[in-house]
Amino acid sequence: MGASGLEAMVADPGAEDREILFALLAPCLGWAEAADATEATMACFGSFLAAAEAVEADLAALPALGEVGAAAIKAVHAAAICLLRRAAAARARPVLNSTGAVGALLATSFARRPVGEVRPLFLDPATLAMRETGR
Repeated sequence: MGASGLEAMVADPGAEDREILFALLAPCLGWAEAADATEATMACFGSFLAAAEAVEADLAALPALGEVGAAAIKAVHAAAICLLRRAAAARARPVLNSTGAVGALLATSFARRPVGEVRPLFLDPATLAMRETGR
């Protein structure tokens, strides 16, 4: 994107939203129809976020967008929520970034387990490299 493209995005805060909406709608509506649907959606809802959070029936009520475009926007919205939840869950898991941390986890986990219980421990290459180097 050239300097004039960046200037246009700064001058029009909705430019990025328009680009995202157009890229989302073009494969399912076609290029010309996606341009009209993008402008109608931005005029009605004001932003990509507002459109994504809108009720699907309200989106589908826009003639330029229709049921197909509304379904595409709602599918992306659902995917974004799913990814955010999974990312939050992944961040909440403990990080074992040293052999000492792995040892402490094993010591506390197996201290309360009956004798003879087997549990798998999956380590990534970085953790294994730490063990081999003695870190």
